[in-house]
Amino acid sequence: MRIIDNFLSEQQLNDLKLSIQQDIETHGGQFERYEDEQDHHQTDNCNLYYLNHKTKKLYFELMVEKGLFLSTVLNKDEFDFTLRYHEMRSPYNSTWHRDRTVDWNGNDIDYIGVSYFVHDKWCFEDGGLFLFKQDTESDTGTYVEPISNRIIINDEDLYHSVTQITNPDVRRQSLQLFIHTKYLNL
Repeated sequence: MRIIDNFLSEQQLNDLKLSIQQDIETHGGQFERYEDEQDHHQTDNCNLYYLNHKTKKLYFELMVEKGLFLSTVLNKDEFDFTLRYHEMRSPYNSTWHRDRTVDWNGNDIDYIGVSYFVHDKWCFEDGGLFLFKQDTESDTGTYVEPISNRIIINDEDLYHSVTQITNPDVRRQSLQLFIHTKYLNL
């Protein structure tokens, strides 16, 4: 698990936020639902947008520039990833899960998750904490606050979840990337 604070410069973060809003507006502003992901709960008032346009290009360029991904991720013919913008509100939460597509209990990892938080500020008392644990049998784990400009790279595909968002006045905004491990430069 890699956690990097102040991941982007202020200008890069602002450019990324603007690009997200432009992609959503330009491409219909349609959001999807978590119909096929049983580990995500209370999603009725949450928005989920697939980003396959300008934002994808900008985000991947930043990931390559920061040394996290190989430049092959910029190949237009490759589609071993999903990039989504999430706006989660109370009472959203998720249960323990992994992002791989192979056996969750095996040693093979094909896909991993990357969470990047773009909301302006967050208070841990509002919930929405990212939880992870090293051992699948353990009843203890670690929490990470979803603070702005923090990126979490779950390169070991550890079991993870999100605590319930409890404050109805806040939105947990993030980019969620599910990507094949062949692009990692870690």
